[in-house]
Amino acid sequence: MAGRTLTLATVLLTGALALTGCGLLTKKTTAPAAPPVVAAASPSASASSDSGSAETSVPDPCTLITDNDVSVAVGKPVAKHFPGTNGPILSCEWTLDPAFLVVRITLTRTTREAFDSAQKLDPPSKPVTDVGDAAYVGGDQDLRVLKGTFLMTLKYSDTAHPESQLAANKTVAAKVLPKLT
Repeated sequence: MAGRTLTLATVLLTGALALTGCGLLTKKTTAPAAPPVVAAASPSASASSDSGSAETSVPDPCTLITDNDVSVAVGKPVAKHFPGTNGPILSCEWTLDPAFLVVRITLTRTTREAFDSAQKLDPPSKPVTDVGDAAYVGGDQDLRVLKGTFLMTLKYSDTAHPESQLAANKTVAAKVLPKLT
């Protein structure tokens, strides 16, 4: 029994350390940094001093999809969700049951040129069709979707099942994209 407890403790500690290294167990008030080239705002957006203008505003991702929609997309119950902000990048993260899994959406403004450049800088990236104006899965397995001037990055942390990551991310994207105008 003691060996089993020690093994379980080791697995839990290893998982927690891995998630911390991936930035998944961080203070929940900020979003992870997006790739710098992609997160750059368009010249006209950055020149605007009105942060509430339609051209520069980014909607709160937590309001664009329900907990139930996220749960259905990944096939696991949602424990809770919480918003985050990092400058012009807004995010929402849903913790799942089991608690070590998360779904995260980040939104910011970008240009097609910046999106294409970021994809080129991520050599293991693979284009994804049938979602947004353009999309690719980066080397980190996150799905990056361009719709108009919006960049949406989706992360489903179930790295043990990469095939379900893309399917879940595309399902979540399909719920959110029509609301980005």
